[in-house]
Order: sequence, then C-alpha cells, then structure tokens
Amino acid sequence: MTATFPGARAPERERVVDAHGVRLHVCEWGASDAPPVLLAHGIGDFARGFDLLGPALAEGGWRAVAWDQRGHGDSDPTDLYSWQADVRDLMAVAASCSSAPMPAIGHSKGGSLLGWAVQALPWRFSQLVLLDGLSFNSPGLAAQDLWNGLLTEQGLQKWIARHTDGQARCMPTRAALVAQRAKANPRLPQAWIEYLVDQGACDTAEGWRWKHDPRAVAPLIGPHPSQWMLPRLCGMSPPLLAIVGGVRESISWKVALSEIEPHLPPGAQVDDWTDIGHFVHIEAPPATAQRVLNFLKKP
Repeated sequence: MTATFPGARAPERERVVDAHGVRLHVCEWGASDAPPVLLAHGIGDFARGFDLLGPALAEGGWRAVAWDQRGHGDSDPTDLYSWQADVRDLMAVAASCSSAPMPAIGHSKGGSLLGWAVQALPWRFSQLVLLDGLSFNSPGLAAQDLWNGLLTEQGLQKWIARHTDGQARCMPTRAALVAQRAKANPRLPQAWIEYLVDQGACDTAEGWRWKHDPRAVAPLIGPHPSQWMLPRLCGMSPPLLAIVGGVRESISWKVALSEIEPHLPPGAQVDDWTDIGHFVHIEAPPATAQRVLNFLKKP
C-alpha cells in the first residue's frame, strides 16, 4: 500500500524535457495557463520532494514546475555530471515553460544552482527564493581542504565506497530503506520518509534502492561552486528571499548567517528560523508556503 502524507499531492501533470539529449522528468502543479515558478531540489532529492510546496503554490495561483535533475528520480542518468550541466538543464526546463522572466525557488544545492543561473542570465528570473540554500564559505569545505582530504587516495576510496553500487545501496526491504533515510534525516517525520520512498525508490532484484544515480553527487566534488557564488551574491539583481534553517544538521550548510549577511544584495530578505532544520519546506510546510507566496505576490 502506497504511503500518504497530510497535504502532499501528486503533480497534476508530468512531462519530459529533452535537454540536449538528456531526458528530464518534469512535474507540474496548478493550472497549465498560470504563471510558472521553478522549483529546484537538492542533491540526492527529486521533484516529488515538492509534493507539499508545489500544491500550496498552485493554490496561490502559480504553476509550480519542478524537475528531476539529471541522474535523479525519473530523469536520465548520464556519463557527465557537473555544475554547468545542471545549470544548462535548468535553463532547458525554464525555456519549456516560458520565455518571460519567472520566479524560481531552490532548496539546498538547488538554491546555489539557481544562484549560478541568475549570474549567467539575470533577465530570465524575476524573483529568487532560497530554502536553506544560501551560498557559503565554510572553511571545512575550502578548496585546499578538499584537495588534501577528498582528493587523496584514501579520500577517493572512501568516497567510492560510499557511493558505488557495490555498497549497501540496496536494502533488503522497504522498511530498511526508510530506516536508512530516517538515520540521515532524523528531523523528518517518519510518515514523510515513507511517502518519499514510495515516490523515489524502486524494488529491484538486488533489493530496495533510490532511483538516483550515486555518481550524480559529482558536481559537489572539487572547489565548491557555492563558495564561488558567495562574493557574487551582492550583485544579484532579482529580489531575493532566503529562509535559513537554524538547526544545524549533518547535511546543512556549515555556516553562520552572520558570515553571509555582508554579501547579501541590497533589499534581500532573510528569515532565520531557529527551530527548523535543513528541510524547511517539509518541517514547516504551511509557514514556508505562506512566506514564499507573500514574497512572490500573485501576478
């Protein structure tokens, strides 16, 4: 029996965008003729992770458009994973919606990805919302540290062991996969994780596993693009809203808001939700939706 979660709703439409030969799975909530708003998910996540926020935006008069990034969800796996490839895919999805400027919302890696896209084509975006996805400059992820740590023989062996199919990627049962995800995201409700597993995992001959390609984490290797973005935030022209989860988790950006504030563009709105973790739109769905809708305003 497929799990349900209060307020979560499957997209009204699903389609495929051909992004230079890579098939991207796209989900949409809301009227097909409503103004679009893009939703970019984080690393290892997928479009259906917006099954709470997407419907709420649709009720606010928007056409919420999310897509599975390459190697995630039901989009194609590829031989190339890079930050630049993800930005090209993002622009392909945007072009499939409208040629007019549109607002965009990004969670975690999706936020930094949107930051890159705004830097490249600022006229394509009317407003930007980052859900615990502000750029950062954590010393723990500095380029030199990555070079000395991850990009060593020992570091690479550890990474490969963690992300290849030869590892415990497949779990014997659905319940075991739920438990694995719950351990990684302890603040998320158990019912939500069960719902997520039913949307983003599959039962194979080897066991239960997430659909995403473990190699898709590659854009996060090397000097982190988010660090490149930080000094460029101040030049962003679209109005910016950032909601920061104040409870630090292992997957959170390792940075204090005070370190980011000097780089914010004039007029940026930043909410520091001190009792919420990394998945602000899952932990506080109504509050997140209302704050975003108030910022976007109905066109």
